Amino acid sequence: MTRLIKKWGFLLLLLFIFSACSYENVEFKEAENFHLKKIEGRNLSISFDAILNNPNGYNLKIKPSVFDLYINDSHVGIIKLDERIKIVKRSESTVAVPVTAEVLQGALPKLLAGALKKTATVRIVGKVKGKVSIFPASKKIDETREIPLRDLDFGGFPF
Repeated sequence: MTRLIKKWGFLLLLLFIFSACSYENVEFKEAENFHLKKIEGRNLSISFDAILNNPNGYNLKIKPSVFDLYINDSHVGIIKLDERIKIVKRSESTVAVPVTAEVLQGALPKLLAGALKKTATVRIVGKVKGKVSIFPASKKIDETREIPLRDLDFGGFPF
């Protein structure tokens, strides 16, 4: 009987702890310092800095995740987060984000036509995977941003 009470007590304690945890969305403020690092076939290695605000009282860890990539309303491929990212609790911080974009066959002409404009509309859609402490978490995202193309650093690639 005491085992049963201990098990139920432990379960109730866990439920209380989880119900006490509140989560506020991390605010994506801005992306800057885009760098094209490498081109290999249809894969582009890119890095940028993301300015994020984490209002939560705990750090968040983002795991490598995969997203659909749209540029100027055209699906051009997928983008993969290459490394884990840590978002510090109760702070606005700049986080380096390394990604690999895998461009769909036939999407390159769309990209080149878009490069002639002053800005590009970039949209990523998918599920971001992460961890809060030891607990796994995931969240669907659908983010759209205007990126000024004059700020892009092509790393010496002849475009």
